[in-house]
Amino acid sequence: MSVFKKINFGLFITLLITLLVFPLQDGDTFFYLAIGRYFFEHGSFPEADIYSYVSKNWHILHEWLSYLIFYAVYLVGNYVGLILFKTAIWAGIFFTFLKYVTKFKLNLIFSYLILLLTVIACSHRFTERASLFSEVFFVLIFYWFVNANNFLSKKLYFLPLIFLAWVNMHPGYILGLFIITLFLIFDLFECFWQRKSARRRPKIFIFSYILCFIALLINPYFINGVLYPIKTVLKPSWDLYKSFNYEWMPTFNSPFVETFEVRVLCVLILVSFFLLFRNFKIYKNKFVLYLALHVGLIILISQASRFMTTGSLGLCILSLKYLKDKNIENLQLFTLKTNFESVFLVLFGICQISAIVYILNFGYISTAGPRKFEFGIDSEIFPVEAVNFIQNHQIQGKIFNEYEWGGYLIWKLNRADSIFIHGHIDDPNLLAHDYQAINSPANKFDQTIQKYGIKYFLLDRIKLLRPGAENLLNHLEKNKLIFSNASSILVEVN
Repeated sequence: MSVFKKINFGLFITLLITLLVFPLQDGDTFFYLAIGRYFFEHGSFPEADIYSYVSKNWHILHEWLSYLIFYAVYLVGNYVGLILFKTAIWAGIFFTFLKYVTKFKLNLIFSYLILLLTVIACSHRFTERASLFSEVFFVLIFYWFVNANNFLSKKLYFLPLIFLAWVNMHPGYILGLFIITLFLIFDLFECFWQRKSARRRPKIFIFSYILCFIALLINPYFINGVLYPIKTVLKPSWDLYKSFNYEWMPTFNSPFVETFEVRVLCVLILVSFFLLFRNFKIYKNKFVLYLALHVGLIILISQASRFMTTGSLGLCILSLKYLKDKNIENLQLFTLKTNFESVFLVLFGICQISAIVYILNFGYISTAGPRKFEFGIDSEIFPVEAVNFIQNHQIQGKIFNEYEWGGYLIWKLNRADSIFIHGHIDDPNLLAHDYQAINSPANKFDQTIQKYGIKYFLLDRIKLLRPGAENLLNHLEKNKLIFSNASSILVEVN
């Protein structure tokens, strides 16, 4: 590897790190910490939702291992440890991609374009969530299967171990099952048309495939734990949840379709399709498989913005594979001359240095909000000062809170029956009716207060300035404002 290549290699990882290091912004992170803390203190998980005074439905155990890992990382390194843990995982993923580029001497312009597009398309989900483990397992399996020459290897016996961990960490194992099923079908179809002696080839694959399903059953809910993500999204009321929770809103609909991340994702899709069809003559029978993978990833991406990350990583792996296969077929195609390659690397290095310096000084904007190269908790997203006020003044009583703040309040207050809602309550009817009742006429507003015995309202000050919050503002004027700052207000019910 030339000096210029090594420098750009290091600059790319450095740029990625500057994008990954920012204060905690996701309420689910604090929910994981709260459940992990409860387990370490009591030796078991709570059997019902002890934090919400509205809903007692509990489905947390499908991610129980993630909670313990996140809390263990917190015990070792506090909030800094959590941020560095996430950063190390993402850096490891893209380091693997870079090694692939250098190992097979791929075209640098296309390679760096694909990697940069992937980083930007994934960036809004660069948070400390259990889905991070799904991204790792997905990349591991997808990278492995896409680049496998055949499925005779006994390494396939490691697949069940991956699914055993996956089912207890995040529901994304459904995607993993889809991938290996598609490859198994193609392998069986391919063997069927070969001579009879070759039809025994998938035996290891089939046996490993069956073991994967057995491994999935080893979870706290047994078969219900395997079916949980499927049954959840098939609920008739799930459309209500998708209309309320931004991460479940369709990617190519408003408000996401006009974001920078989605526009970059569209470019990545076009580039990957171009590279696929460029290899049409090379792949022959496998072209159908790769096209099916492409279509499957795009359908997945379109379903919800939360799948942009997984889909982008899949498109990146496929695109790099297409570059490698074309290089093997025709080493002269898109090969850069040495002088031009050096000029490109110098210019690309300058651009990366400029981006790194800018982000270190000014941060950057993502769909999830502004980000700065800092550690700790993002006080512009969470009501840090308001919660400190509650704790310092020993304020007790049931709080009506913003949906996005629930996990943070659970973690910081550590009180039973203290909050109205949090991100792991997946009851769409509760979201659509009781939670939205605060924007209803006065009689419905008062009924909700009396029904649940609400004593305080902890609300986002910025949201109250938006159109549609007029009713709530009128209701709050009748009560006592006890705390206010630029981001939140705390109102006591008279």
